[in-house]
Amino acid sequence: MRKADLHIHTYYSDGRFSPAEIVERAKKRNLAAISITDHDTYEAYEETCEATKDTDIKVIPGAEFTADFEGREVHLLAYNFNPKSTLMLELVDFQRNLREDRAEAMVKQLEQMDVHLSMDDVKEIADGAVISRPHLAVALRNKGYVRHFKEAFYKYLGNDKPGYVKSDHLDVSQIIKKVHLAGGVTSIAHPGRNISTKEIEKMIDVGLDGIEVIHPSHQYAFQKKFEQLADYYDLLKTGGSDFHGRSRMEESQFGIVAINPNWVQQILERRALTVN
Repeated sequence: MRKADLHIHTYYSDGRFSPAEIVERAKKRNLAAISITDHDTYEAYEETCEATKDTDIKVIPGAEFTADFEGREVHLLAYNFNPKSTLMLELVDFQRNLREDRAEAMVKQLEQMDVHLSMDDVKEIADGAVISRPHLAVALRNKGYVRHFKEAFYKYLGNDKPGYVKSDHLDVSQIIKKVHLAGGVTSIAHPGRNISTKEIEKMIDVGLDGIEVIHPSHQYAFQKKFEQLADYYDLLKTGGSDFHGRSRMEESQFGIVAINPNWVQQILERRALTVN
């Protein structure tokens, strides 16, 4: 059975590859459907559609939105929304500006530690993409402050490290509402990392539609737990490889850590009634 990978990143956020290169990989893996879920943007959507026009690969509009949940950062996957929705276009602009403001604050904080980066350094790395911590990590490596990408997070950029700055993202409920009004659905991303069942239940209360069941960080026990939770609450089940193209391991997982196409059909069928 042909599978679907609904968690993929391109160079429009913090991935390495273009939409066309992702589609080539999808063809080699014989995928039935894909969704590019770049962080806080869906700029890759039209290019992905263009790259698949001579294939039978279904392209689902997607994005991975950063949100606030009770004072901490979580990620919501949004699917099958109207890409031309004014609400969605305003949302991605808002998120992009938040990310740039946060990057500027982190650069200033690093400066106080005698770590000298400029926003021009970071923007050069991002090359027009939505700015994220991996871009700062590469800038730190290029300047010789760290030897490799992971060291940048371990030493400076991780959530509990001295260069970290928390951003004031919209609340989970606000993101969910906007996606619903644009005709889409939401799923909590990789909950096995740090999201409890009680927290998922609170998100369900404000309209969460689904749970990412399949993810590289989810061992079998997590997969079964989240699948059962989704079935109990009649939630959508989503999943994918969370591909960024950073390692051989990710290459081996692309299109393999994937989901049943029946789950995709359920996502396509569960649309909000109002589309703005």
